[in-house]
Amino acid sequence: MVTDEVIPLIDARAIAGAPGAARDSADAMLSQAARTSGFFVLTNVAPEVHVDAVRRANLFQIFELSDDDKRALRRQRFEPANRNRYRGLAPMAPELGIGTEHIDFGPDASEPAGRGDPDDALCEPSAWPRPGLLPGFRDDVARLYTGFEQLGRDVVAALERALDLEPGRLAKAFVQGNSTLRLVRHPRPGEWDPTLCSKLEDPDGPSQPAVTRRRLQLVLPHTDSGCVTFVSQDGEGGLEVRGRGGSCEGRWLPVPAGEGWLAVNFGQLLERWSGGGVRATPHRVVGTARERTSIPFFYEPAVDALIAPLPGAEPFEPFLYGDYVWQRMQRFPDYQQLGARRRDEAVLPGRVARTGS
Repeated sequence: MVTDEVIPLIDARAIAGAPGAARDSADAMLSQAARTSGFFVLTNVAPEVHVDAVRRANLFQIFELSDDDKRALRRQRFEPANRNRYRGLAPMAPELGIGTEHIDFGPDASEPAGRGDPDDALCEPSAWPRPGLLPGFRDDVARLYTGFEQLGRDVVAALERALDLEPGRLAKAFVQGNSTLRLVRHPRPGEWDPTLCSKLEDPDGPSQPAVTRRRLQLVLPHTDSGCVTFVSQDGEGGLEVRGRGGSCEGRWLPVPAGEGWLAVNFGQLLERWSGGGVRATPHRVVGTARERTSIPFFYEPAVDALIAPLPGAEPFEPFLYGDYVWQRMQRFPDYQQLGARRRDEAVLPGRVARTGS
């Protein structure tokens, strides 16, 4: 299949395994994907990040809470009396062009004390359901978050091998990282709003016959702004990547979905960091008029990691990852009107960067 050639299926255990033929083969596929499509799919993942139908249903119970309990989880953008500005729940908001309901969790999922400066909005605690409301929910999120961080370390180590970097050159930026686990619910039948989704005139590309069922573009084409994104799709998929090169050029190709499989793609920061050695590729989400769920994990550096050009990359002025993400996030309508990043702006000039390149 063309899709398999562009978006290879790679055994997650081989990437994390000892040196040998299996890891060499997995590394070669990952390297090719990083330089071309910017996408691949991990199979045979560890139990911590394997999300079957039962586990998915349990996690997504959070969206079935009462209106009052969900309001308590909202970010300040949507509930001004709430504390959280960066982590929390964002409801569907047609007036802002937001067609999903989603909630974010940070490092306190696995480390209750959190990481970094608690006065930094990027390091604020996650918003959790009140105790007893969803038994086992927080423990499962912790298990999932911890598993994704380990998977992130494995993929970054493979990228170091692909880019011919010394071990740890990329990885040290991710120590005490500020990654985000997100639960995303697309609208179910009856919640559709024509202002949120665009019809696809020719959804399968110019060389393919248009399908007859109604398909909608749930998430517009975009490239991720960060480093490495893992996505657990539900059974029907919907994630598509724009093809590059040959017969795939410009076509939208479905990213394979299977129980326990994880789509992996790279972001703009990693493309810049590596001087194009790793590609960030446009992708979108399409679907029909049914509910769709997705679990992305954004594997990101620490807020105080210094991002400087890797060997062979075009020179740029080094910057702190936290400054980068704070600026980038405010391009999205649900992250605008955030105010100051720190409660005490006087600490800004004195913060210390940690080398991340």
